[in-house]
Amino acid sequence: MPARLLPLFLLAFCSLLPCLFMLGHTGNSVVLKIYVTGITMLLLCALLWRHRLTQPLSLLLCALLAINFGLSLFSYSLYQAPFNDGFALSILETHPDESFEMLAMYWPYLAVTTVSAIGLMLLTRKLSRRLPTRVLQAGSLLLAAFMSVTYAKAAYHDGSSQPRRWVPSAYLMEKSALFNASYFIAALNDSQLIGEISQRKVRHHIEQRPTGIDTYVVVIGESARRQSMNLYGYPQPDTPQANTQRQNMLLFNDAIAAAPLTVLAVPLSLSIASPARFELHDYADNIIGLAGEAGYRTYWLSAQDAYGSYANAVTAIALNAREKAWVSGEHDFSLLSHLDKALQQPGRKVIFLHLMGSHSSACERFPSGAAVLHEQGAYDSCYVNSIRYTDSLLGQVFARLKGLRASVLYYSDHGQERTPDNGGTYYHGGEYPSQEAYRVPQFIWYSDAVPRDRTRTGQVNAPYSTADNYYLMMNWLGIRTGVRDCASPLSDCYAPPSSITVLNAARRKLDYHRLPDNVRLARAAR
Repeated sequence: MPARLLPLFLLAFCSLLPCLFMLGHTGNSVVLKIYVTGITMLLLCALLWRHRLTQPLSLLLCALLAINFGLSLFSYSLYQAPFNDGFALSILETHPDESFEMLAMYWPYLAVTTVSAIGLMLLTRKLSRRLPTRVLQAGSLLLAAFMSVTYAKAAYHDGSSQPRRWVPSAYLMEKSALFNASYFIAALNDSQLIGEISQRKVRHHIEQRPTGIDTYVVVIGESARRQSMNLYGYPQPDTPQANTQRQNMLLFNDAIAAAPLTVLAVPLSLSIASPARFELHDYADNIIGLAGEAGYRTYWLSAQDAYGSYANAVTAIALNAREKAWVSGEHDFSLLSHLDKALQQPGRKVIFLHLMGSHSSACERFPSGAAVLHEQGAYDSCYVNSIRYTDSLLGQVFARLKGLRASVLYYSDHGQERTPDNGGTYYHGGEYPSQEAYRVPQFIWYSDAVPRDRTRTGQVNAPYSTADNYYLMMNWLGIRTGVRDCASPLSDCYAPPSSITVLNAARRKLDYHRLPDNVRLARAAR
């Protein structure tokens, strides 16, 4: 190939690569627009490079194009699906410390992104020297015209029929070589809405019935797979504390998370929002606010740091608690001292403990001395030890409540998908999840001080969605609002659901029972 044609070949090739991630997931016309805007954005970068004052803008645009490519590569490598707004929202709501952990875990993608950025900058420099000014100007004008027309079209479009809130700037980015930016724009827009929701107060007509219980503790685990727990038949002894208390439990044998990401799964489990009719406004009607309205003293104690008061859907709901603390301890046991203080307060109370549990980087979720179990894969060992560490914390909670008229609800926000790659690799469910991403543990425990006629022990064998935990907790707390709570197994009118709807990472509705059983089958189905 003649040397003078090499820059043009690289221009065409680099613009084509991002398009490959969208083939089969969007219309061909959109793929073509992504390709053309990729070429014109690089021509704009080359034009900007010619002037010292605009060179920083050229570098910035090259970096954004590289980041867009890196996000797509990451999503496709792990999930065989495009990046989406669920992932974007998770990134935006991740605490900086956790961000560094994730970057360390997925450093190869960071390295590829960095190399891509450098490559695009070098290409921009070469194009700036080789191509005539009129070509660079023509490409830049074409880009400006396309962006203007597309935005104008979006601004005057009626988005009432769209599955998510209509944001013209997100629509514009979706049709460009920076298509992943559309998901971040949509996520930021949702965060603003969540901020508004956190300030809304929903009032109910409440009737309270006696339950024989004064202290309620809700333990929300993180990324715990039901199939990785001895309580549910896993061969490793990673739940000894729960096992010894089984006679005091109502055990859910087929609990199903509402979504595969914390930012979706936790709010869905605490509010009247549901996967079947997902509306962010429904977050305002949540169990924390309802419990406070019913006269309970409410506490939110979290090992997952809040990053911005209104940026996080979980935080927006947590702000309804009377007392709240985001504990920056090394491990989940740092919550226990705050639990002790809450237990010393008089009156009826509901205490929420939000754990780090078995979150990504499971090896960091417990002290080195707690690594007592061993699997063939190094990360498998870390994962089962993180399950055991959560079980140890539950044992500490049981011990503190032993002499009180108390009860505990434990469930995990979502599960994890596991592949045998690299000795065991665990992921959140993506756009094409398997059932593994949703299978979670759940049980209600009663202390011996609770009158036996006020307890409900045994097993719930029917499929159960954690999206119904709002109604379960309402029943558990003895609260009546006039709304039938037949979704709760504690209710006299309970009837198991005929089907269970879940959301994927892109917030699309799926029939859980139609999903593949595991990751291998999910990949084969595609």
